[in-house]
Amino acid sequence: LKYEPDGNPTMTQLIMSFYAGNPVTAETAQKAIRHSETAGVDYIPADINLANAETLMVTMISKEHILRRILTEDVVGAYDFVLIDCLPSLGTLLINALTAADRVLIPVQTQKFSMDGLQSLEALTQLVRANTNPKLNLIGVLPTMVDRTKVSRTAIETLNEKYGDMLFRTSISKSIEAAKSSENGTPLCLTGHKLGQEYDELAQEAFKMLSMSELAMNPNRKVTTKCYGEVKEWDDREEAQAYFLEAMMNSDGAEHDRYSGIYIQLQNGLDYCTDEDDDEEDES
Repeated sequence: LKYEPDGNPTMTQLIMSFYAGNPVTAETAQKAIRHSETAGVDYIPADINLANAETLMVTMISKEHILRRILTEDVVGAYDFVLIDCLPSLGTLLINALTAADRVLIPVQTQKFSMDGLQSLEALTQLVRANTNPKLNLIGVLPTMVDRTKVSRTAIETLNEKYGDMLFRTSISKSIEAAKSSENGTPLCLTGHKLGQEYDELAQEAFKMLSMSELAMNPNRKVTTKCYGEVKEWDDREEAQAYFLEAMMNSDGAEHDRYSGIYIQLQNGLDYCTDEDDDEEDES
């Protein structure tokens, strides 16, 4: 985005204001928003001192809610989508992002150590949902840094077995073009490179998944679930989603498939969600 310091606050400075005991007003936060003519997006930059800010956040009261208190409705209400990009670290900044977000998209490098770290992220997501943001839902899991190696293929197969329809069909290839794009300040989608096309496809798929689950975001809509023959009526759809997502994360094999199927139906806005297929229901 070719950001250059311009005297307006960065996200790092907004966080540091809280540490200094100075709450951030909507007017101050709005001054931190820049616009990129090239990319056609508004953004709030961070800077190299963000890591230091995270260290200081540990001692702050209600540290999990700092980002939510910065990105208030007065600041972001005019936008259709707000993306919060996070470092691959399970620290206070990530907890802040998950607390402030409605949905989470999990990019996973198709390598063994990244797959191992995914389990820790799942556990953290469950903790956030239980303690600071019960509305948090999973959009999907995105395979990244994909190449032609056996390790990469095995990782995608493992992700597909666990997440099924929650795994993006689009994947992001491993390419030096990403580094070149950052260095040149040119969005990948404007370069004509294959990697940019993959991100275009990702955006279209993500938008489709969000559109399909839009009805499911209304917590006032009641929903009925049937799992292992037990029928339950939920007054709070979000509570049902949280229950089956946690069950899905903590199970495997056929049990995981049942919970995953119901969770996806909830995400798609169905009012009756069951672990039985049509053939089974017809026979009964």
